[in-house]
Amino acid sequence: MLWLPLAMTLGLVLLSFVQRVQNNPVLVWSFWGSAVLLVVWQASLFRRSKALGRSFRTELRPQHYIQALVHLSVYAYWGWYWR
Repeated sequence: MLWLPLAMTLGLVLLSFVQRVQNNPVLVWSFWGSAVLLVVWQASLFRRSKALGRSFRTELRPQHYIQALVHLSVYAYWGWYWR
């Protein structure tokens, strides 16, 4: 189940190539630095889970649905009025 965070990290790296981000060198390095730290963290979690013989699970709860909808609505609002 560690493929999902890795895919999101790849998405962060891809976002660093957007022109709006590329216009600011500090922002580019911030994106890349956070992506490197995330990959290192995910690799350590993967190694630890293999060493202990455990796995990670995702358990969805109703609270998570509400939180996801609130985040989605806030991001949609920001995206709409960011022009």
